[in-house]
Amino acid sequence: MTNTALACCVVCCLSDAAAAAPAPVVSEQRFRAFLSNWQAAGCPGGRVLAPLMLSTVMPHDSAQGSLHGQAQGVGSAAPGFSEPQVQAFGSLTPVDDLGAAAGARDQAERDPGQGSGPGGKSDDRSDRVQGSAAGFGVDEAVARLGPWAVDALRPGGPGQQQPLLRQVVGDLASGRHPVTHNFCFEEHQSPVVRRSTLVLAARNKNNLKRAAIKFYTPRSPGYAAETSAYYQMASRHLPFLESTFNAPDGSYASALVLECGDRSLQDTLQQQRPTDLPRKLEMFHQLVLDVRHMHSHNLVHRDLQPRHLLFCSEGLAWKLIDFSTTVTANCMVVPEVFSLEYCAPEVAAAVAGGDRAMVACGAADMWAVGVIAYQLATGQPFYPASWSNEDIWRALLGLSPLPSERVDIMAHAAPGEKAYMKKVSLLLQRSPMQRLTAERLASSRMFSAVTATTTNVPLHEVQQAGK
Repeated sequence: MTNTALACCVVCCLSDAAAAAPAPVVSEQRFRAFLSNWQAAGCPGGRVLAPLMLSTVMPHDSAQGSLHGQAQGVGSAAPGFSEPQVQAFGSLTPVDDLGAAAGARDQAERDPGQGSGPGGKSDDRSDRVQGSAAGFGVDEAVARLGPWAVDALRPGGPGQQQPLLRQVVGDLASGRHPVTHNFCFEEHQSPVVRRSTLVLAARNKNNLKRAAIKFYTPRSPGYAAETSAYYQMASRHLPFLESTFNAPDGSYASALVLECGDRSLQDTLQQQRPTDLPRKLEMFHQLVLDVRHMHSHNLVHRDLQPRHLLFCSEGLAWKLIDFSTTVTANCMVVPEVFSLEYCAPEVAAAVAGGDRAMVACGAADMWAVGVIAYQLATGQPFYPASWSNEDIWRALLGLSPLPSERVDIMAHAAPGEKAYMKKVSLLLQRSPMQRLTAERLASSRMFSAVTATTTNVPLHEVQQAGK
């Protein structure tokens, strides 16, 4: 059966569904009350029903791209504010990701007649035209940052919705931010904006090496969490942290300078998902190794999803990113951080049940690994596209069966992928105690032949290793 057929079976094979579903963890009445409040709050963390075309791929322009002086910034298209946000439901405080460390794809081809090379001067007359064309006055220093900065400050523009965006424009245009001393911002790119972070692409002035610079709202707890995680876990499993800029007094936006990646796993799933088993196994294996490394440092991510896995061509590796939600394992946390499509049932139960605290456990991360691995294998979301947020909540809370409880996903796996899907099924267990750990999964025989697959080991040996 093909992967598409497998995904269809998840939707259509409803026999014995009621028997497969466990007892609900909340009553129907309580669920209705919760759902009403959650919807009134804007469905934080929920599925965006209308697909959004927001790329997170860094442009691959020449090293001779437009790089200005200390007070210069990045350029072009307006940020996508409709990007799904991972939010804290209890306080409605957004929690941002570093999936944007991959940057954003160029939205416009560079005009050779504008801008300048390294150390060059921009055309002030052109900058003034940009401002006047926008229909409002704009400072010359802001205009030199690029069209994105002009657009950010226009009346009714994105800067009015995103105070951090306005602040960073001011910090860079004035040269107040110390990051401008060592980094030149690329003129034509799309800044990636979340509610409390902003990621821009830049180059080191000394070696022109690319970097992703992540800015945070003043006094954001995400900055401290990510900085601590990067220092604690520094390895090949996550992007290299080059430098930090901390402003406890809020005089400028705190920032991290990170290794720049090529694309996120989300981009790969949308654009060029691998169809051969060896490549799927390799990507699955690297994800598991990254999570094992994090768990070995006694940390729980709490928001694993495809956009938080970044491919870095320099090391030819998939690396884990966005640690703003990371906490110490087994500590008590408010169950408010989640992305519904990757949320473990026990986290959903705590959220819907109104629990004030729950134990942070690596098993919740492994549920998300299972959902991601399912997408990688089938090319389809774990929850069918026809499902609403309410449908997903109902399944997570035991009011209806999960997709994996409606059909045996291993029995309907594509030829040669039964071993792969068996591991997925062991991750998508409703009970956290029954899920595979990252340590156990990483040592699976299924992965023992992954590195060998690139040296012409027969495919049947890879398949046999997982049995």
